[in-house]
Amino acid sequence: MKNEAPNGNIQLNLHGLQLNVTTISAAQDRKQNLGIEHIAVKTDDYAGAIAKLKSNGAHIMLEQVSNGHHVAFIEAPDGAQMELIEKK
Repeated sequence: MKNEAPNGNIQLNLHGLQLNVTTISAAQDRKQNLGIEHIAVKTDDYAGAIAKLKSNGAHIMLEQVSNGHHVAFIEAPDGAQMELIEKK
């Protein structure tokens, strides 16, 4: 299933796994890269996941609340990013 999102972005539903194909956004307050920029993962235990990432030395680039969900961007050692989304 494919949905078109704002700014020409596309969301693909791959049998329950959402893949977002996006452009560089001037509205973002974090570093953005071309190519595979980030992967997003939803969690039932956002607070626990963030605590574990921090205790393991992960670089949390940004934490915010978006559409009522806690969201964080985490940077991997190679510069790739992961988006952690609170599942409600």
